[in-house]
Amino acid sequence: MKIKLIVLFLLTSTLGFTQKRGINFDPESKTVGDKPYEMATREEDKVPIALFDNCEKWIIKTENCEADLYLTSEQRLFRETSGKLVYKTTNENASISLLYDTPIVLSDPWDCIDFWTYGDHWGWMPDYKAAFKHYALIEGADGKIHELDFSKSGHKGLVHKYWFLSHIKMNEKIKAPAKFIGLKFKGEDTTPGKKQTVYLGPIYIYKEPLKELSFNAFPEKMPFPLREETILPINKHSVYSNEITKDGSFYRLTYEGEDMDMEYSLSLSKGVLNGIKVKTNNSVYDLCKGSEFIFTSDKRAVWSVKSEKIQQDTLYVEFIASVGKQKFDFSCWYTINQKSLIIGMHENSETGWVKEITLGETGKLADSKLITVPFLPYEYNRHPKLLYGDDLFFFKQFDWYSSDASSFTTNNSLSDGWANYNQGVEYIPKTNGERNPIREKLFINVSKDVMEVLPTIDNPASPMRSYQADRLWMIDYSANYEENKKRVRKFRSLGFEKITIRYHEEFWRDGGESYTFRTDAAPGRGGDEAVKEFIKYVKDQGWRIGLYSNYCDFAPVNKNWDPDWVLRKQDDSWQVSWPRCYAPKPMIALEQQALLAPIINKKFSPNHSYCDVHTAVSPMARVDYDYRVPGAATFRRTFECFGLLLLNEKKAYRAPVYSEGKDLWWYAGLTDGNYANFTPSINTLPIFPEFQLYKIHPLQMDAGDTKVNGAEYLAYTLAYGHIGLLRGDISEMMKRYAFLQTLQDQYSMVPVKEINYFDNKNDKFNSSQAIKNGLNSSAKLKIEYENGFTVYINFSED
Repeated sequence: MKIKLIVLFLLTSTLGFTQKRGINFDPESKTVGDKPYEMATREEDKVPIALFDNCEKWIIKTENCEADLYLTSEQRLFRETSGKLVYKTTNENASISLLYDTPIVLSDPWDCIDFWTYGDHWGWMPDYKAAFKHYALIEGADGKIHELDFSKSGHKGLVHKYWFLSHIKMNEKIKAPAKFIGLKFKGEDTTPGKKQTVYLGPIYIYKEPLKELSFNAFPEKMPFPLREETILPINKHSVYSNEITKDGSFYRLTYEGEDMDMEYSLSLSKGVLNGIKVKTNNSVYDLCKGSEFIFTSDKRAVWSVKSEKIQQDTLYVEFIASVGKQKFDFSCWYTINQKSLIIGMHENSETGWVKEITLGETGKLADSKLITVPFLPYEYNRHPKLLYGDDLFFFKQFDWYSSDASSFTTNNSLSDGWANYNQGVEYIPKTNGERNPIREKLFINVSKDVMEVLPTIDNPASPMRSYQADRLWMIDYSANYEENKKRVRKFRSLGFEKITIRYHEEFWRDGGESYTFRTDAAPGRGGDEAVKEFIKYVKDQGWRIGLYSNYCDFAPVNKNWDPDWVLRKQDDSWQVSWPRCYAPKPMIALEQQALLAPIINKKFSPNHSYCDVHTAVSPMARVDYDYRVPGAATFRRTFECFGLLLLNEKKAYRAPVYSEGKDLWWYAGLTDGNYANFTPSINTLPIFPEFQLYKIHPLQMDAGDTKVNGAEYLAYTLAYGHIGLLRGDISEMMKRYAFLQTLQDQYSMVPVKEINYFDNKNDKFNSSQAIKNGLNSSAKLKIEYENGFTVYINFSED
């Protein structure tokens, strides 16, 4: 019998499975850890369903892993002890199950699970994929075991080396009464042979109380946009006429000018958008062929006209959409302004029944192409496209100042002369399942001149030009004050005089604690007094200094923590923003900035604000779907909150506000500058600086951040009108400073008069001709500013 047991044990080990219990002491413990100081006065607001105060209650089962569970005081939270899970994987694919010895019956209603954990990786480090993901194990009354993923809301797994409250909002049906049977940790890319430690805190299973929320009054009139015309492009010719007439069953909206004549025609029998064409250059083009309003039933709508009338310069139409046995009313209007056809669309209902509008195809065009517009993303790497064909430029754009959509959609493609570009809008339900009714204003821009189709950013310009135009931007990520002083002295001795520098979040934290929604500096680094002294030192060198702020990341350890402050995704889960942080509601971000920023400025007196993240994420990526919030499920409310917040930063600090960039165009002028980031990097794209130079550049001063060096960096920075950013080694920084510092004041925020391109014969072409002739790929540029300052840049091999 003994021999048989040994054989069985060896077989189990070979398969990589083991099982044992936790123990109530820590043989490796050498210190008693401090509780999070920000939570010093916090009491638990829920009774845990399970703890790690008795580790012998937990059965450890592993696969391709060695693991032990200890009762420890090394890291503490609400109690004097926590669970310490020490493990070492033997295969990249490994798992640990911690099973409660007596499953806990969940007799009360529940829809949430919370779990405090202290991870073993950081989400921004190269090895973050090696972290375990963690799951709650729930057994339904039918015996089915459900692995509920704590990582679904965002960053994957235990990528936080500090206490973090993981949260699950139940959207999975589990047969009641269910049982909590334990936890599971598993990974597919672990680091075999490396000893790792995570700490485990209380687990809560509860029914979430959704109380009514209240917010400060939102402005009735926003400080942006500035004009009724909002995003209407420029028209280079001032002498023109627009007219709208009825011609049988068609309506014709015309532009007649010195430069060209064009006519939009509408056939209302085909619906709101499907019957729109444009006639110019003796050719007729469909603009929205196959456009659809996609209803929640997914049944195709049949459109009919209830009423139509021309009033002054606008056609007003009442449509009825018949979808199966249901009928839906829409109020629409059509007008022409300059060369743009503008269409308003309103769904006459308290609740929306349309989940998406698609704009259909434009065509048929000969010799057509879709063009990426640098610094005009919708979200991350989703870009609207500029369409060129038959010596015409086309651009469809919903007005972001008035949209009630959750997102603009893109599905850019070109096939056989038909272009599907800048696809449409999407309406995603709020957490109560209801959609907002359609409220949109669509611009369809057609012109021979590319500059007459690019949208206007209708924000106020930065008033801070004199503050930054002759200064370069610098970032320092170190939190060692004395080492930072040495670097400042070194750079100052090398002649770096006109510098604006900002320091990173480490000034607010000693380790993994919160770094936002607070006004006290890191206590372990000398607290407020050390930061005040450091800021004074940098100022005394003639530099301008800013500290880090951010109202986009909210840590559960923060003393202001409130679950009702967290942004909710469509499925009612909390949106993770960054390792150990959730995204706060934009409405809360706006309110808290108004309270905290003046305190920070009064206490530390920096020269400017660096308000991180806000312009790095699209407003479409931070939509709050919580039905209790005004403007829920609309990206516009996020855009408005962040825009107001950035304007308020200027007021609070009485100085410039800079941010992270990448989605910077939404907020041009509301910030004073950003990193000029774009995905993909602009050095991988054809040279096309027109949107940046004509639309963004007059509003703010962004710092060139193309990841190249030497002459190439200078070329891209000047081509896009950016100020300098000091990165790289000393030699690289000296080149950037010496070249750009004396030039920046000549072009920063100065309007561009003209951009010209040159071919291999040095013949000159304007922006539209350059696209037509393919000169952007290896451009030779001349950029002339209205003050006469002129830049020549050669990206070709010639």
